[in-house]
Amino acid sequence: MVKIFISYCHQDEEFLANNFIPMLDKLEEEQVAEYFYDRKIRAGTDLFNSIDYKLQECDIGIIVLSESYYKSDSCEKKKTIIRT
Repeated sequence: MVKIFISYCHQDEEFLANNFIPMLDKLEEEQVAEYFYDRKIRAGTDLFNSIDYKLQECDIGIIVLSESYYKSDSCEKKKTIIRT
């Protein structure tokens, strides 16, 4: 089974829910693929460790690029790290 990791900005969650999640749910139902995005993390679970683990085990990464993604705090931090 193919493992898919999705990275997106929470401001784009409606777009994700309307355009990707139904298709990915269907792939899971048919046992073709399983997908992960941060809303699948259970309460009480370490957020960053869960994301890191799922990112390392994925076969496919999907990044939903948008202006809000590019301007997000996480992306800004990565740009700062890369520049120094």
